[in-house]
Amino acid sequence: MTDRYSRNPAVESAPMGGESVLFNPQSSKFCLLNSTAAHIWEQLETPQSAQELVGSIASSFADVDSNTALHDIEVVIAQLEEANYIIRAGN
Repeated sequence: MTDRYSRNPAVESAPMGGESVLFNPQSSKFCLLNSTAAHIWEQLETPQSAQELVGSIASSFADVDSNTALHDIEVVIAQLEEANYIIRAGN
């Protein structure tokens, strides 16, 4: 089964222009998300897999094809999961 991810409920976020700032009180660390990563963060309000996010990225960023979108999503998910900003959702 494909892993699904969601926001870590302990993490606080704030929009900053087209970007977002995350704060994880568990680690006392901040993270600045670019517009693509901020879009992914917004979509993870409900649990989703990387594949499920592809359509949203491709439709929101006209110059991104689905292969590039999937690669970028996988990179962002790996980085956010490693820093405990997102968690694997129960399946």
